[in-house]
Amino acid sequence: MKRLFIFCFLILCCTQSVNEIVQPVDLETLIEKDGFKYGPDGDKKFTGPVFKLHENGNKEMEGAYKNGEIFGRWTTWYKNGQKRKQTEYDGFIKGTRIPSPKGLLTEWYENGKKAQEGKVVVIVVNDFGKIMRDSIWTKWYENGQIASVLDLISVPGFSQSSKWYENGQKMESGLFDGSKKEGDWTYWDENGQMVKTEHYAEGELVETTEN
Repeated sequence: MKRLFIFCFLILCCTQSVNEIVQPVDLETLIEKDGFKYGPDGDKKFTGPVFKLHENGNKEMEGAYKNGEIFGRWTTWYKNGQKRKQTEYDGFIKGTRIPSPKGLLTEWYENGKKAQEGKVVVIVVNDFGKIMRDSIWTKWYENGQIASVLDLISVPGFSQSSKWYENGQKMESGLFDGSKKEGDWTYWDENGQMVKTEHYAEGELVETTEN
């Protein structure tokens, strides 16, 4: 009987402890110092889930902090209740007080259609982190039509870029070497007719052919 009492007491304590940890806190009650979030008393870096509400009472944001740094999945919503943005964070980017995103990032328009989606990764260079796009990034128009696709994995060493008009006709297509155009680029008008091609070498325009 004594053992059963002790066991029940331990379960009760653990349950209370877990409830204290997972109970969301209003973000507005936290205190910021040097980029870190502290609890309402300001004495200790905050660890736990947080939330924020719109003026109409709908949820605006939910996420979490770990030792005062942004951490885990963060989601935001429009006032109408439609999801706005969702991504994961893993503290600060090294050498900064900038939140370090990781994995899939998705954004939506207020009408519920996707605005953009892709993966992000933080690369550390010279002891400082830098946010980089990873894999395939897709952007959409508000009507749901694809606006652009940036493919960072299919062509080793290059990024394949394609853009479309809002009516669905292709606009342009070509390769990037970093932020510079490279190789052959093709352009179309809104009716689907090819209008010109361009050839780039080491980021410099070498030749243009009009159609």
